[in-house]
Amino acid sequence: MAKLRQRDRARLSTGWVRFMVLLAALAFFPAWTAEVSAEGGGGRADEQQIREVIEQYRKGWLSLDANLLQGLWDKGYPKIIYVAVELREPIRGWEGVKKYYEDGAQYFGQVKAFTLKELSVDTFGDTGYAFSTYRFEAVTKGDKPQTIEGDGQVSFLLRKVGGKWRIIQYHESAPHAH
Repeated sequence: MAKLRQRDRARLSTGWVRFMVLLAALAFFPAWTAEVSAEGGGGRADEQQIREVIEQYRKGWLSLDANLLQGLWDKGYPKIIYVAVELREPIRGWEGVKKYYEDGAQYFGQVKAFTLKELSVDTFGDTGYAFSTYRFEAVTKGDKPQTIEGDGQVSFLLRKVGGKWRIIQYHESAPHAH
C-alpha cells in the first residue's frame, strides 16, 4: 500500500487530470453559453435582430414603402403565409404577399399611426417568433378619402437565412370582444 504500482499511479494521475479539465471547463461555461447564444441559439442578439425586423416592418407601413416591406421576407421559402384581418382567405406564396404590399402602398394615401405594444420575441435555433398588439390608422387615396382605424394582435414567424432573420408567416387578428 505504501508503494502504488505504476499502473495504479497512472490511473490516479489520469483521473486527476480529467477532474482538473472538467473544473476548468465549468469555470468557463458562462462564456460558452454567451457565445452559443450570440450565434443563434436563442440569445439576446437574435432577439434584438428580430425586434429590428419588426421595427422595419412598422416603418415600412408608416412610409408606405412596399420595397422595404418586401425585403423583410424569405422569398425563397415555399410555404409563405400572410393572414390579414381584412381578407377572407390567407395569402399563400411570395407573389401574393408581394402584390398585397404593392396594392397597399397604392390604396393608402397616408398611414398616420402604426404602433406596436408589448412586443414579445423568442427564438428556437434558426426559428423565431414575435407577437404584439397594434393600433393602425390610415387614410385612403381618392376623391373621397376614408379613415381606416383598427386595433389587433399580430404574430410573426421568422427563420434565420444567411445570418439574417426573415419573415415566413404573418398572422393578424382583431381583438376579442369583451
